[in-house]
Amino acid sequence: MLAVKNNSKYDLETIYYFTDEVVNKIGVKNIGRPSKLNIPEVLTIGIYRYIVGGINWKSYYQTIERDYRRYFPDLPHYNNFICLLKKYTILMFQLLIMLIKDTNVKEGVFIIDSTPLKVCDNVRIREHKTFVRYARRGKNGKGYWYGFKLCLIIDIYGNIVSFKVDKASKHDLKLGKELVKNLKGMLIADRGFIDNKWAKELFEQELLLITPPRKNMKKITTQSQLDVLKIRQKIEGILSVLKRFYNLESTLYRSVKGYINHIILVMLSYQIKKIFLANS
Repeated sequence: MLAVKNNSKYDLETIYYFTDEVVNKIGVKNIGRPSKLNIPEVLTIGIYRYIVGGINWKSYYQTIERDYRRYFPDLPHYNNFICLLKKYTILMFQLLIMLIKDTNVKEGVFIIDSTPLKVCDNVRIREHKTFVRYARRGKNGKGYWYGFKLCLIIDIYGNIVSFKVDKASKHDLKLGKELVKNLKGMLIADRGFIDNKWAKELFEQELLLITPPRKNMKKITTQSQLDVLKIRQKIEGILSVLKRFYNLESTLYRSVKGYINHIILVMLSYQIKKIFLANS
């Protein structure tokens, strides 16, 4: 069951006020069959599920019905709510983009890394149908997986700067090149992003790429660079949190739109918690 914390209602209110402000600012209007829940209420319930973490949708919704009915007196049936949530996929993505710093030029220290997002166990790859048109096989140091790959850039404070989900077969370097536009300062990466030509291009962009040397490379790394590389552990910790607490990697989804909603809500919830609820 959902653990009710002393500050639960304040978290709910913070999320609601933020979504309500953005919805009014964008000027979103309800389309289709009218719902008893307004748009900020739908988004608040959806986001809060990931804020509290570690619970499946149906159990979470039952907890909302039981313990939070006073905040949402007109809750629809569970299936109707899930349909409502999918209806606002684009709006949730807009909220996420607004939370990611939208300045034309971002300066500072950034960390980039990628992580597998498998959609089924390897023994079921041939039987898997939901993402057969989109998912691919990928490989890393831990072996093969079937699904997608998340490439993420964060700043030194752990805020999401840029991200992309693509096929598992796509190389980290190609994903990285799509995400670093307008960044200036220092970019810390692992060995998967080593490329001399790209490093020169980034240097011309005023972005210094720092990576650990490969085993077959001459190790001319200074102590200061080694100290900087330790910062890379921060993104590894964040990716671990996204997977374990926010359930980023899931094999339960049986529709493409549901999976897209899941990814967006994970990233949105993490960023909201980081910015608004860090001191809660």
